[in-house]
Amino acid sequence: MNQFAIRKYIIGAFVILVAMIYIGRLFHLQVVDKSYRVSAEDNTKRIITQYPARGLIYDRNGDLLVYNQAA
Repeated sequence: MNQFAIRKYIIGAFVILVAMIYIGRLFHLQVVDKSYRVSAEDNTKRIITQYPARGLIYDRNGDLLVYNQAA
């Protein structure tokens, strides 16, 4: 084997090692570690009710037809 073939295998092994480290870390964060799951579930279950700001509706004679009442 020449010098370039050895370098090719060393660089390939290094890339595979780095990829395996990333995959292992992602697995740990997404499956094993529960703190991010709890934080994500808390974000999805937050309920905020926003009532639309609607104005009063009058007819052409100036009589009130519809008013706002919170339900």
